[in-house]
Amino acid sequence: MRRSRTADLVILGQTDQDNPESYIAEHFSETVLLGAGGPVLLMPYTGSFESVGERVLVAWNGSRESARAIHDAMPFIARAAQVTIVAASTTFTPAESQASCADLAAMLARHGATTVDITRFDRDAVESTGDALLSSAADGGYDLLVMGAYGHARLQELVLGGATRSILATMTLPVLMSH
Repeated sequence: MRRSRTADLVILGQTDQDNPESYIAEHFSETVLLGAGGPVLLMPYTGSFESVGERVLVAWNGSRESARAIHDAMPFIARAAQVTIVAASTTFTPAESQASCADLAAMLARHGATTVDITRFDRDAVESTGDALLSSAADGGYDLLVMGAYGHARLQELVLGGATRSILATMTLPVLMSH
């Protein structure tokens, strides 16, 4: 943990539940995410990723954690060929969501993002936010997902689930998270 606080970026591999040799410690990724003080890039244990950050999907919910992750991902975002913002919150009204996403797109453009789109985030009532984000990322051919980590109390996410836990368990592309 001490070294993570002086690193520009921490890179962790996802734990493969079927491979006991990949085990480090219980909730290792979550512990690092909460304590690092900076960005953590998580790599899935399956798949091959020839590029990371050429097509970036930004999950935006207006939270402090989401804003932190976006600022921490700025080196990726500024050089990306495509950045897409998706409002990943059901608490936004459609008008609030569009205005908030437009403000974020303008900020990203000021920092060098050349192509920034905003897309609708539709999900079934039974689908979790994390699963819907991963589906959107796969459908759009994105090679990096940027999102805040643990925007709700960790205990609430442990009991009820949440986007962070869902993504950590089932990620299919590299994910940059910050708390």
